[in-house]
Amino acid sequence: MITLDDINYLLPEDLIASHPPEKRGDSRLLAVSRKDKSFTDSYFRCLPDMMNPGDCLVMNNTRVFKARLKGKTPGGDKNIEILLIERLDDKRWISMVKNSKKIPAGTHVNFHDEEAVILEHDEDMRIVSFMSALTFDQIDNIGEVPLPPYIIKKRKRNSENVFSEEDGSRYQSLLARHNGSVAAPTASLHFTEEMLSRLKQKGIGIAFVTLHVGPGTFKPVDTDIPDDYRIHREWMEVPGDTVKILQKTRKEGGRVIAVGTTVVRALETMAGSYDSYEQWESYRGSTRLFIKNDFKFKATDALITNFHMPKSSLLLLVYSFGGMDLIKKAYKHAVKNMYRFLSYGDAMFIY
Repeated sequence: MITLDDINYLLPEDLIASHPPEKRGDSRLLAVSRKDKSFTDSYFRCLPDMMNPGDCLVMNNTRVFKARLKGKTPGGDKNIEILLIERLDDKRWISMVKNSKKIPAGTHVNFHDEEAVILEHDEDMRIVSFMSALTFDQIDNIGEVPLPPYIIKKRKRNSENVFSEEDGSRYQSLLARHNGSVAAPTASLHFTEEMLSRLKQKGIGIAFVTLHVGPGTFKPVDTDIPDDYRIHREWMEVPGDTVKILQKTRKEGGRVIAVGTTVVRALETMAGSYDSYEQWESYRGSTRLFIKNDFKFKATDALITNFHMPKSSLLLLVYSFGGMDLIKKAYKHAVKNMYRFLSYGDAMFIY
C-alpha cells in the first residue's frame, strides 16, 4: 500500500516555475520508458520524433475563464474575494469564498458594475448568486486569471506583480474552446501551432475531450492513508466523434496518448465499464475517478504530463501509470537536473 511518504518529495522552491518559458514550447521533456525502466533528457520540440504514424494524441479543449473575482461590500468597508467553481444556472455559482466563515449568508458584494449575494454553504463551498445573468465574456471582464496558489505565493515572495499580461494568453492552451476550468490542463500549454502541424504531417491523429478542471487539482492528499482520500468531482465529456477516432486508432495498432492527467481521467471514466474498445461509447457527466495503485488502464497507452506537487492525487495517478519506483527515480533525476516544475514547468512523456 502506498503511504503519504511515498508521494512526498523535496521540491526546492527555485524549481517551481512562476512564469512560462519565453516562447511557448521551449520546455524540456523527460522521456520515460516503462518497458526499459529508463529515462532520457530531451526537449518538448522533439516530441513528434517520439510519435509513430497512426498514434493519436487526445487533448483537453477546456478553456480557463477569469474565475477569481475581487469586490467590496456596498459600503466599501470589506474586501471580498471569491473563486467561481461550477455554474448552477445563469445567476448562481458554487464558489470558494476567502475567509468564508467570517462572511454571513446574505452578504452583498459589488464586483465592478455587477452585484452578487453570498448565500448558504454547500459542503465546503458557498453559493454565490448574481443579480444579473452573466455570460463567460462578462465574467472575464470583471475577473482575474485564476493562477495556481503556488505561482501567486512565489511571485509575492519575489516582490513581483501577482498577475502579468502574459498570463492571459500563456495560462491557456491554444486548443481551448469550452469555458469552465479554473485551472489549465497544463500539459497542453507546451503545444504550438507549428508542432500541431508537424504532428498532423507525420500522420498523428488529434482528438478532443472536455474536462473542466476544478480547484481540487491543487488540494494535497490530507489523509494518513492515500487510499482514504476523497477525490474531487469534475465535469467531463468524451464525444462520440472522439470515441470513433480512438476505436480506429486501437484497431489499426496505434497508441492512444493522453495529453495530461485530466485526459486520462476522462478516457478511463469513459472506458471503465467496458471489456473492450469496440464497446466504448460517448460519455457526458461528472467523474470522481481516483486513479491509484494497480489501476487497470483501458484507454491510455502513453501519457504527456507536467511534474506535479508533492502529496498530490495527480502524483498517485502518474505512479499508477508509470510505476512508483520508476517515477520516483525520474522525479529525483528531474530535481537533480533542475527541471522546471508544476503548471508553467517542463514535461514528461511516459510511454
